[in-house]
Amino acid sequence: MAEKIIESLSVPNENLNQLWIEESISRLERYKKGQLETLSYAQVFDK
Repeated sequence: MAEKIIESLSVPNENLNQLWIEESISRLERYKKGQLETLSYAQVFDK
């Protein structure tokens, strides 16, 4: 049963892939415009 669940998570999902592509492009654009809050390496790993 666990194998079937794990295998189902590995199946490519083109719709989901497209959504992540769009989200990553959006985040990059907001980052370039200074509209995205960022954290330094230290801030991330100090938490």
